[in-house]
Amino acid sequence: MKLLIRAEAEAEVAKITGSLGQVRIGYGQRFLDAIAKAYESIQTYPVSYPRWEFGGRGRHLRRAVLKKFHIVVVFEVRESVEEVEVFAVFHARRNPRYWMRRLKSVE
Repeated sequence: MKLLIRAEAEAEVAKITGSLGQVRIGYGQRFLDAIAKAYESIQTYPVSYPRWEFGGRGRHLRRAVLKKFHIVVVFEVRESVEEVEVFAVFHARRNPRYWMRRLKSVE
């Protein structure tokens, strides 16, 4: 499947990477390595991830969790066009409602 990453999600990854890099030397790069592996897995096995039932009625939303970093990756599987789109990358404690408006721009 083709993997699409929204600009907002890319910006979130950059922000998280910068924050983690300030916590410990090399930690930002470790996060980038982990997110790259997650993206590869999402692209290869998208339906193996649990559904995300928070909002998005009628959408095929799923989530991947990077447990070491407490980061959630929310994506949608569009099997009819063989695409996976990443909508958001955020800390697990953050209220996920902030990215819900991104779904409306795709409908």
